Amino acid sequence: MPSLLDLDLDNPSTTLGLLGDSNAPPGGGLGLLDVGDAPRIAPPDDRTVSPGDALAQSSQLLRDYLARQQAESERGGYWTGGQPWEGGHPTGKGLLDAAQQTGNALLAGSITPGVGPTGRMLELDLNPNAPGFADRISTRLPGARQAPDAHSTADYLVGADSFNTAQKNAYQEKTANIAGWLPGFERFRDNPGLITDPSDVHEALVGHFVDNLRALYDATGDWRKDAMNWYDGANKLASDLAQQHGLDPRQGAGIYAALSPQKDWNENVEMGNRVAHIMSTASDTPMSEAMQALYQRKYNQPFMLDDAGNPLLNRKGAPVENENYKPGWSDQYANIQGKTLGQIPSADSNELGLWIRLYDEAHNPTGNGTTVRVVKPDGSYGDAMPIPMRWNTNNFIGNAASIYRDGSLENISDTLGSGHKVRNFYNNIVSPNAGSDVTIDTHAIAAANLMPWGGSRPEVAYGLGSSSPTGAYTKEGWPTTPKAGVDNGSQGLYPLYAEAYRRLAAEKGILPRQAQSVTWEGIKGLFSDTDRRNDTLINQHSDMWRAFENGDATAADTRAQILGRGINPPDWSRSGGGAALPQ
Repeated sequence: MPSLLDLDLDNPSTTLGLLGDSNAPPGGGLGLLDVGDAPRIAPPDDRTVSPGDALAQSSQLLRDYLARQQAESERGGYWTGGQPWEGGHPTGKGLLDAAQQTGNALLAGSITPGVGPTGRMLELDLNPNAPGFADRISTRLPGARQAPDAHSTADYLVGADSFNTAQKNAYQEKTANIAGWLPGFERFRDNPGLITDPSDVHEALVGHFVDNLRALYDATGDWRKDAMNWYDGANKLASDLAQQHGLDPRQGAGIYAALSPQKDWNENVEMGNRVAHIMSTASDTPMSEAMQALYQRKYNQPFMLDDAGNPLLNRKGAPVENENYKPGWSDQYANIQGKTLGQIPSADSNELGLWIRLYDEAHNPTGNGTTVRVVKPDGSYGDAMPIPMRWNTNNFIGNAASIYRDGSLENISDTLGSGHKVRNFYNNIVSPNAGSDVTIDTHAIAAANLMPWGGSRPEVAYGLGSSSPTGAYTKEGWPTTPKAGVDNGSQGLYPLYAEAYRRLAAEKGILPRQAQSVTWEGIKGLFSDTDRRNDTLINQHSDMWRAFENGDATAADTRAQILGRGINPPDWSRSGGGAALPQ
C-alpha cells in the first residue's frame, strides 16, 4: 500500500506543504521566499570547523541566496539597478506588489506586522494593470464584523493562504477527514488514525489533483488553444451587453454571473440578454392579462388542463399531474399583481424574478421556443439550438435584475452571495487577465478527480463548499461540508482545488482560468451527461482508484486507464455546435 506522500507518484518532490511549493516557478513578488531554495548549512564532515569558517559559509550561502532572489525579482520587473548599495531599488510594480500582498495578508489575518509566512501565495499573483481589474470583488466573505469592507474591496481571496490561516471550527481537521471520501484517499475514511498531520493530507490531495489535471490537460486536442479563450469571449459578451443597454461592463458580467448556477453557458447568455432587454424596455409596463392567465394555467394548477380548462386525464382516467406546478409561488404572485416591473423593489428578488419570467413567457413569441444560440469561445454566436431556454430560479433572475439597476461594486458583491464559484466566475468574466481568479464548478471538481461526477454528488458539494450532501448520501454517513466560519470565509475544499489549478497553470505558463477552461472541456469530452448519471460507471472508476490504493496499479497507470476511453472534442470545434462554461 502506498504511503501518504507516495500519493503524488508522478511528482514526488512536492511535499513541502501549501505554503512552500518547491516546484513552483520563479516570479513571486518582493519578500515571497521559496522554501525549496532557502539557504541551508552544509552537513558536518569529519574535519573540525572553526566558528569563523561556519560564519563565512553561512554568510556566503545567504549572499548567494539573496542574489538569486534579486535576479528573480529583476526578471519579474519587481527590482532594478543591482544591489541596494549600488543604487538598486524596487520598481513601481514591485512596491505595488509588496504593498498589495502585505495588505491582503494583514486584512485576511494571515500575518501580523513584521511576521510573514514563507512560500509563494499563488492566489496573490495578480496583475493590477489588467483591464477590469478594479471591478473585481473578493472571492471569499468573512463576517461583516470581521471584514466590514468585504463588499467594497477585492482583497479577500480564497486559496492556500486563506485555507492555512483558518483555525476555527476544526476546519483543518475536518477538511483532512473529508479527503477520505475522495477517490484514491479512502483508506483515511476507514482509518482516521492515519492522519497525524492534516497539512500532510492537504498537500498530498492537492498534488493528486495537479497530477490528474496535468494528465487531462496533456490529453486534450488541437482545440486547446481556442478553449483557453472562453473567458475572453465571455468578457466580450458582457461588454457588448453593457454597451447595448447603457450599463457599465461590470454590470454585464454581474448579470451573467448571477444567472450562472447550474446553467449551460448558452442558456446563461440567453437569459442574461433577456433580463437586460426586459429591464430596459418593460419597466413601466403593468402586469398584463396574458401574464396572469399564464401563471394560473402553468404554475398554479396541480393538474394539466386542456384548451377548455378541464383536467387532462391519463389512460386510467386519472388527472395528469402538472410538473410545473409551484404552490410556493402563490405569495410572490400576490405581491406583484397590479404592479409594473419598476414598482417591485430589488430587495424582493423572488417577486422581481417571477414578474420577468411571466412577462417573457407571455409576451416573447419565442419565450418557450428554440432560441438558445451557440456561444463560441471568442464570444460570437453560432446557430440556434433545438432546445428551449429554461429559466433559472426566480431569486437568481431577480438578482440579475438588481445588478441591472445598481451597478455599484458593493451591490454586485452583495447580490452574488457568498459562494466561491459565482464570485470567481464574475471576476473571470469582468477581468479575465487579472491573474489568479479561478472558477471551480461541478466539472472542474470532476476533472481534478478524473471522475464522471454530476452536480448531485456529495464530492461536488465538498468542493464547492456552499452546500452539504443530501438525501440518501446523508443516510450513508457522508459528513457535512466543513466551513472555516465568519473569521475567514473559506468553504469546503474549494481553496485546495483552486490551489491545484493555480499550480498547474504556473507549470504550464498560463493563467489558472485557462487551465480550468481547457480541462473543463476535457472532462466534458471524456464523460458525457449520460455517463455522469451512470452509477455503474461511477463505481467502476472508483474501483480503479481503489486498485491504486491497494498497490495493484500506479497512479500513472490509473490515469492512463481512465483517459484511455478517449476525449471527444467540443461541439463548437467541429461544426459550429455549442459549448458551455462552468455550471
